[in-house]
Amino acid sequence: MKEFGVRFTVRDDMISALRRNVNQQRQFSRQVEQSRRAVQDLDRSRANPELSAEDNLSDSLETVREDLARVDRTRSKATLDARDDATSKADKVKDKLKAIGSMIAKPVVAVKDMASKMIGKIKSGLSTLAKGATIALGISGGDNMK
Repeated sequence: MKEFGVRFTVRDDMISALRRNVNQQRQFSRQVEQSRRAVQDLDRSRANPELSAEDNLSDSLETVREDLARVDRTRSKATLDARDDATSKADKVKDKLKAIGSMIAKPVVAVKDMASKMIGKIKSGLSTLAKGATIALGISGGDNMK
């Protein structure tokens, strides 16, 4: 008789996430323990505060105070010198506008007259016809008109 073996594999990312969390908790526990030891060591120690100060600043402050008092006693007079360039330019523009306003304008109109040429042709054509009609009337019996 023959036997068949079957192997099932299931992949689960949850296991790796749980392992990461367990490792982080262990690390956190180690840090808490280290902090507890540091606080205990600090509790056992004694502090001896010692202050030493050198007064080098007083001389500098006194110098600054004296300078400020001297400045306070000093009287000053402010002067203002204003330059007005705009007025002269505005006056120039105003004078030019007055000059332009006093000029008399002559409109010059140039018109190209196309109709006069055509009317001249028609007039000469009519004149020619009129001369021909006059001659024809004279030959045909223009004497009877007397």
